[in-house]
Formats: sequence, structure tokens, C-alpha cells
Amino acid sequence: MKSPFWLFIFIAPLFLAACISSEVGVVIEESQGSLQETRHHIAAILGEPKDVSENGREVFSNYFSAKGVYIAPQDNVKERFFSHILILGERRPYDIDVRVYRETRRKNGLYIATGLDMAQSKKLALKLKAALNESREKRNVIDDFQAF
Repeated sequence: MKSPFWLFIFIAPLFLAACISSEVGVVIEESQGSLQETRHHIAAILGEPKDVSENGREVFSNYFSAKGVYIAPQDNVKERFFSHILILGERRPYDIDVRVYRETRRKNGLYIATGLDMAQSKKLALKLKAALNESREKRNVIDDFQAF
């Protein structure tokens, strides 16, 4: 019979991988805007994105400082942030997952990821939610309707 130690050795990495992959940022629930409108507001807040997925539902921002000022990758700052925004759901209402990750510079000049920064994630999510709510108030339902 196998000892419990070997069972622990095989199950612990699986459990750890499941915990790490289930990292969730701040979620904006039930956004009523269209997919195109949501992408437009994300681009307006983040500026030109660093990378966008093929379907346009996953957006990565350029690096920025803690104050929200965008910085060039070659700048030697002590810490930098980047955001990862996911538009979830196949149709309206969409859920929007906002994550901001922190990277710190080591002595050798390389950056190492230190994890999810919830304070910056909340700050960015509030900006995005305000922009989405503001656009909803300005939208004319008749003009937004497309017959075909």
C-alpha cells in the first residue's frame, strides 16, 4: 500500500495549479452596452492597447505607473503595472473582468511579476464602469436599433 506522502506529492501540485488559475480581478457585472461600445470605452481609458485577442474580448494595456501615467518599456522604473481586461459572455449583458498586474524591477534590471494588484484593479474598474454608465445615459434606443 502506498504511503499518504506519495499521495500528497501528486495531489498538492494539482491543487496549487487550480488555485493559481482561478485568480479573478474586479468584475463589472451585467454591462448592457454592445460589444463594440464596450471595446471603444476600454480603448478610450487604456489608450492604444498592447495586445488584443482575435475575437477582441481580451485586451492587454501598455505599461503604466502607479499614478496611471503610461511609461515606455525601456524606462527604468522601480515598479510598473499592466492591465488585462476580459469581456465575458456570448451576448448581452456582458461581464467585464478587470485585472491589473504589478511587476517590480530587480537589481539585475529584469522585471518580475509580483501578482495581481487589487487596488489598481478596483480603480480601473470604477473608471470603466463610470464610462459605460455615462454612455448608457446618452444612448438613444431608436438610433441604436438596427433592423437588419
